[in-house]
Amino acid sequence: MKLEDLARLAGVSKSTASIILNGHAERYRISEKTCERVLELAKKHHYVANAQAAGLRSSNSKLLALILPDLLHHGFAELSKHLERLARKAGYQLIISCSDDETEMEEKLVRTLTGRKVEAIISVSTVTDYSVYYQAEKRGIPVILLDRFQSGTKLDTIISDDHQAAKELTQTMLTGRPGAIAYFGGNQALDNCRLRFQGFSEALEESGEAENIATVHHLDYSVEAGYSMMKDYFRQHQSLPEKLFTGSFTLMEGVLQFTRKHLDKMPEQIDWATFGDSYILDLLPFTIHSARQQYEEMAKQAMESLDAKFDKREYQRQIVLSREIICRRI
Repeated sequence: MKLEDLARLAGVSKSTASIILNGHAERYRISEKTCERVLELAKKHHYVANAQAAGLRSSNSKLLALILPDLLHHGFAELSKHLERLARKAGYQLIISCSDDETEMEEKLVRTLTGRKVEAIISVSTVTDYSVYYQAEKRGIPVILLDRFQSGTKLDTIISDDHQAAKELTQTMLTGRPGAIAYFGGNQALDNCRLRFQGFSEALEESGEAENIATVHHLDYSVEAGYSMMKDYFRQHQSLPEKLFTGSFTLMEGVLQFTRKHLDKMPEQIDWATFGDSYILDLLPFTIHSARQQYEEMAKQAMESLDAKFDKREYQRQIVLSREIICRRI
């Protein structure tokens, strides 16, 4: 479908359709209703605006795209650093975009990047329906999913063994003092969120500690969600859990923000654990164990997979990395 065809179907001018598709509708005061009509038709007909159509017809753009759910996440920042360095070394420029953990934004980014003729898309994805990525691959753009995935996907994936890591991390947490146990997790529609909770639950069953679970909360992996879940727990129990497992470091950040704001002093008798890691955890006067992701290795594997794919060589399409369990004792 051409731009003029899309504009005709939407009942707008070609220039108006172009402004909307390029994300400048607000600047030109185009109504939200008109934007929705144009974008819905573009999605329905799999329209992709080719931003390089005017003069940039070369088959090799030397552009790679990275889509992240959160640019402030220190782990994803580390991943970006390693990928950008490797891409630059290989002669590519890395374009980094943020979905804000929103499905619609991620799908829009994929369509936009496809139109810019990037040579590959690497994504820490939030979506559960990969249709937009399959469309990109049909247009000859390889896609690699990092860290998050849905079982049964036909896309290339590089992930960590979240089930085993959660189980080992929980076992580490349980070796300390006894006490009430809480679990704060993310979107259970995502496989990695479910696998982390399954590993946690399995460790509790095997250790005979399942009856000590005080609460289980599932929201998303945002700092705000961590704050909210700890706020709810504290309101209900009037104390902090002796043992707390968070499914991401961002959730733990939210938890710590709550405790800093509402408690004069943190109790020393706690054993907490979190997915993700930071040097900050080494500086705290209480125990937080962690499961460190191998972001440098993940970036390396992603670039090696793309290199093999570009050269039409065989390569491993599903790669599973282990996480390093960091045990801290105060």
